[in-house]
Amino acid sequence: MARTKQCARKSGPRRSGDRGHRDREGARDKNPPQGERLNYPEIVKENEMFIKYYKSQGFVPEGEWSQFINSLQETLPVTFRLTGYKNESKELLKIIKNQYLDSLMSSHEEAETREPPKCLEWYPHGLAWQIDLSRKEIRNNERLRQLHNFLIAETETGNISRQEAVSMIPPLLMDIKPHHKVLDMCAAPGSKTGQLIESLHQNDSKDLPEGFVVANDSDNKRCYLMVHQVKRLQTPNCVIVNHDATVMPKMLAGNDDQEFIFYDRILCDVPCSGDGTLRKNPDAWMRWSTIQGCNLHSLQLKILKRGLELLADGGRLIYSTCSFNPVEDEAVVATMLAKCEGTVELIDVEGQLPGLKYSAGRHSWKCMSKDGNIFEKLEDVPDNLKGIHRPTMFPPSEKEASEMHLERCIRILPHLQNTGGFFVAVMEKKSCLPWCKPVESGKTDVSTEDKNLEQSTTANENKDLDEAMPVTANENESTKEIEIDSEPKESTETTKKRNHPTMEVRPNKRPRLAWGYKEDPFLFLDKDDPLWASVKGFYSVDDTFPQEQLMYRCETGAKRTLYFVSSSVRNLVETNKDRVKFINLGLKALVRKASPLVEKCDFRLTLEALSAIHHYFPGRKVQMSKEDIITFLSSDSPFISRFSNSVQDQCRSLDAGSAIFYFIPTESEPEPACEIMLCGWRGMTSLRSFINKPAREHYLRLCGMENSAIAELRANDEDGLIPKLSKRQARKQRRKERKQERREKGDTGTEEVLEEEDEKDEQLEKENEHDGLEQELIDNDVKTDNDVTKVEKELNSEEKVKNIEKEPNSAESVSEKGESEEG
Repeated sequence: MARTKQCARKSGPRRSGDRGHRDREGARDKNPPQGERLNYPEIVKENEMFIKYYKSQGFVPEGEWSQFINSLQETLPVTFRLTGYKNESKELLKIIKNQYLDSLMSSHEEAETREPPKCLEWYPHGLAWQIDLSRKEIRNNERLRQLHNFLIAETETGNISRQEAVSMIPPLLMDIKPHHKVLDMCAAPGSKTGQLIESLHQNDSKDLPEGFVVANDSDNKRCYLMVHQVKRLQTPNCVIVNHDATVMPKMLAGNDDQEFIFYDRILCDVPCSGDGTLRKNPDAWMRWSTIQGCNLHSLQLKILKRGLELLADGGRLIYSTCSFNPVEDEAVVATMLAKCEGTVELIDVEGQLPGLKYSAGRHSWKCMSKDGNIFEKLEDVPDNLKGIHRPTMFPPSEKEASEMHLERCIRILPHLQNTGGFFVAVMEKKSCLPWCKPVESGKTDVSTEDKNLEQSTTANENKDLDEAMPVTANENESTKEIEIDSEPKESTETTKKRNHPTMEVRPNKRPRLAWGYKEDPFLFLDKDDPLWASVKGFYSVDDTFPQEQLMYRCETGAKRTLYFVSSSVRNLVETNKDRVKFINLGLKALVRKASPLVEKCDFRLTLEALSAIHHYFPGRKVQMSKEDIITFLSSDSPFISRFSNSVQDQCRSLDAGSAIFYFIPTESEPEPACEIMLCGWRGMTSLRSFINKPAREHYLRLCGMENSAIAELRANDEDGLIPKLSKRQARKQRRKERKQERREKGDTGTEEVLEEEDEKDEQLEKENEHDGLEQELIDNDVKTDNDVTKVEKELNSEEKVKNIEKEPNSAESVSEKGESEEG
C-alpha cells in the first residue's frame, strides 16, 4: 500500500490529453496504434531466496529438486470436473469422452509432444480430467477450440467446473453427509463451495437434504461474485454471508439466546502467500519473500482458532493453504494443537484418496529473514527481528511433534502429478476447547465472549495467542502487537499527543461509507397469503408443498419474485436475520408476468428451482419424447401440430400459460438415460421454451444432436440459438399448416374462419414478442432482481468518493483513500 501512495505522489495530477502517454522523452506509448501489441518483457521465473529457503526445509528430496523447480516454471495444465450430483453428469461424461477426449487421445500430433488427456485417478467416479495443455495453447489450436467453447458453455450451466486439481482435494477429505451443517469460512470465489454443495446432495432422493452450507467471505464484492458460482448448482440449501472470518458470529439455533449452531464440517481455506500457485501466477516469482508468510501467520491462527470454536464435538475441520511455507502450514497447526491441549487431533487421511501422491508433514522446519539469514530456533533470531519471527513460527520439540502426529498433514508438490502446490491438515474435535465453558444439557458452550462478536476467548488465552501475531511488513520498522480478540491498543505517547489540549483536532470530513450494500429484507410467505391461492389453483400444487419456504425480497408493493429455500435455511434466516449479514440465498421459483391469455395466475415457473419443486406441480406437465424435446428447443415458438400426437393430446387439456415439459427414459427410448425438466409457455397454437442459450445447447447435446448441427443453429441467428422468422413469414407458415390440417380432416374452411385465426395469430405474435423481452430476466442466472439496484448503489458510492477526493483537504483525503483501498 505504501508503494501505491508513493507512486501517486510522484506522478502528480494528470493533465487533460495525457492519457496513455508520458511527458518524458523516450517513454513508451501505452496506447499503440490499433493492430499493434506491446512487447512486455518476459517474466523471469527465478528467485534466489525462494530456492535457498525451500532447499533448507528438506521436504523435497535432493534428487527431485531439479524436477520440483522445473515443474514450477512450466504452465499449469487445464483441469475440470463434472458436477457429480446432477443426474445428467454420466451422460455428459459420455459426450465428453466420445466427442472430445477420444479424438485427443488418438491424435498423433498431440501424442508426440504431449501426454493424452487423463482422468484424475484420485477423484471419485472418474469425474475430474486433466489436459496437459495450457489455456493459451487450447485457444490457439483450431481443433481444440471446440473443446474450449464446450467447457465454457457447460460451465455456465453448472454441469462443469474448471478448477485447479489440488483445489479439489480439501472438500473430498471432509466426508460430508446430507444432514451435516457445513461452514466455508473463506469461500470466495466459490469453487470449493460448489464441491461442498455437491457432497450435500450426493443422494439421489427427491427429498432435500436436512443440512445446509454457509459460505462466508470478508470481501463484500467477492461475495456477489460468488453468488453466480453457487446459483449454477441450483441448490436451496446454501446461504452466502459477509463477515470477517476471525470474528465469525455464532448463529442461533432457535428462539433461545443461549442455544447456538455448531457445524459438523468446517473448511478453513485461509489467505496465504500463494507460492503454490506460481505456475498460474508467474508474476509472483518477483514478489516472493518470506515476510509474506510471517505477516499472514497471525491471521491464519485467528481464523483456525475461530473455526475450532464453531466446530461441534466430533466434527471435522480442514485447514488448507496454497503455500509451501511451513510458517503458514505446520507452524499454525502445531500452535493450535498445543493450545487445544488434546481436545483436537489430526486425522490420518492415507488411503482416503487412492492414487494421490503427496509429501508427509514436517516435524521440524526453519525460518528465514528477508536478507536470507536462516534461523533454526527462536534463540537464533536477533532482538530487532523478534517482532517478526515469533515463537509460534518455530517447530515444537521432536517429542511434541510426534505426539501431535504432524506427519499426518499432507503437502502436494507440483512435480509429483503435474499439479500446483497445496497443504492440507484434517482435524477432529474430540471435546470442548479448554478456554470454552463445558456444554450443559441442551445448551451450547458459552464462553466469555462479546455479544456482538460471539468470540469465545478468555483474557489468558488472548495473552498467550498474542505472542503469535506479527503485523509489520518491513523488518526495519517497529513491531506492533495485536490481541487476537480485541482492537489494537495505542501507545501511551500517541494517546498523549492526540489528547493534548493545545492541539487542534480536525474533524473527519469524509463520511464513513456503509459496510457493503444494504440488502433487501428476506421475508417469507404466510400460509394465508391470498397470492398463493391463485398459484395453487392454477398449477394444482400438491397440499404437501411447503408454502412457508417461499421467500420474497420487497416489504412494500406487489411481490414480483418468489424464491424457494430448504426448511433448514428458512429457520437459519428467521432466527439470525438481525445478527448475520446475509447476502444471497434461495432459488428463483416463480416470477410475476401477467398475460392477457391467463387471467387466473400472473406467476410463471422458472428453470432455476424446477429440479427442486417440480414433483409438487403435477397439474401442468407435458411429457415429451426425445424428438419432441429437440423440436421444442431448436425452433422459435413451434406449432403444437409439429409435435407428436401424445404431446398434442396433453396440450389440448391445458389452458394457455406456464407449464413443465419433461422427458423420462423408457424401455422404448432409453437415451438419454436421465430425466430432463424444462419450463416454457403453452400458447394458443404454439409452445415456447423459457431457457437461456447455454442450457439449450446442453439439453440438445444430451438428446444426441451433433455439434455441427448446434453450431449451424447458432449461426442462423446472430442474437441467439433459435432461427427466427419474420412476422409475415410466420403468419404465412401457420396459415399453410392450418390449411393442410383441414384438408386431412376433410374440412377446407372458409376465408372468414381463416381471417379470424389470422387475428389470433397477430395477438399471439404480440404476446411472444413481449415474452421474448422477459425471457432474459426470467432465466439468466447472472441477473438477479437486485442487480440493477446494486449497480446503482455502487455507482453512487464511487461518485461520492470522487466528490470527496476533490475537497481541498488533500493530505487527509489521500491518507484515507489509501486506507480505504487497502481495506
